[in-house]
Amino acid sequence: MTQTLDHPVETPEATPEQRTDAWLTAFEAALRDRDVERAAGMFAATSFWRDLVAFSWNITTVENPDGVAGLLTSTLAATDPTSFATEEPPTEADGVITAWFGFETAVGRGRGLLRLVEENGDLKAWTFLTTLYELKGHEEPRGPARPLGAEHGANKDRTTWLERREAEEAELGVSTQPFVLVVGGGQGGIALGARLRQLGVPALVIDKHARPGDQWRGRYKSLCLHDPVWYDHLPYLKFPDTRCARSNWCSRPACPASPTCRASRAWTSSAATSTTRRRTRAPTRTPASAASSSGRTTRRSTSAARSGSTARTSPWSSAPRPTSSRATP
Repeated sequence: MTQTLDHPVETPEATPEQRTDAWLTAFEAALRDRDVERAAGMFAATSFWRDLVAFSWNITTVENPDGVAGLLTSTLAATDPTSFATEEPPTEADGVITAWFGFETAVGRGRGLLRLVEENGDLKAWTFLTTLYELKGHEEPRGPARPLGAEHGANKDRTTWLERREAEEAELGVSTQPFVLVVGGGQGGIALGARLRQLGVPALVIDKHARPGDQWRGRYKSLCLHDPVWYDHLPYLKFPDTRCARSNWCSRPACPASPTCRASRAWTSSAATSTTRRRTRAPTRTPASAASSSGRTTRRSTSAARSGSTARTSPWSSAPRPTSSRATP
């Protein structure tokens, strides 16, 4: 009698995408069940979670499972995170899986970066980044929701883009007061101004230098950024692929063809001559809360005096500036 032995069937190893999806699914299930201990246990013994507004409404970093448990205990019920899913295929190198993912909270939508490592045979989070990108009900007018570039039909009172832009510039600080004053027109200030503009929040960026990017031009003989390229993109304007004059890239207006995508109004060559503290109500959560946290804002009435004896032209507009103006945020 002849006996035939079946050869064992080899199970194909799971791909980085399958392993990441499984981790995100299990993590979301733990959060949905409000099981803080189970969720914290999915982080490595040495691990880091950096949250930008999404969970903590602040810039917060916690370490290791105990820190994760503490953050979740104080924020999970109000945040109610759901819909964790990868946004592009994860990559694996040197035993580390790196994945970009999206998610939602009770009030907004976010994006994050996850790095997974093997620990005692289980896949654990080594680093975990969560950022809030937009608030529900206050989405940026992008894609199909962007303003139309053409106005059809007969309208003798129709204004051109340049006329609307000049009127907007003339009204700033006179009939339209900025809600936010951003001090510093470097990369962070420009990014914050652009985000606020897209959200329809009147804002003004002021800087003592003549051009955005002069902070770099006047300090370094050459510019070398020691961060990944994706980290250095400006909103609506990606970092150059070539080795061009990168400080000049910082001076370019984002989307020059669109008034809604251009960086926020900026007054260069500015200096604060006096400040007056005002009593304000307790802050509330507004669309500006979901904007980039780079750049500094102030709630003081500020007199901004432009240096020089002649009118200067802002790089963000073709309209000349007066030598002095008053802004009352």
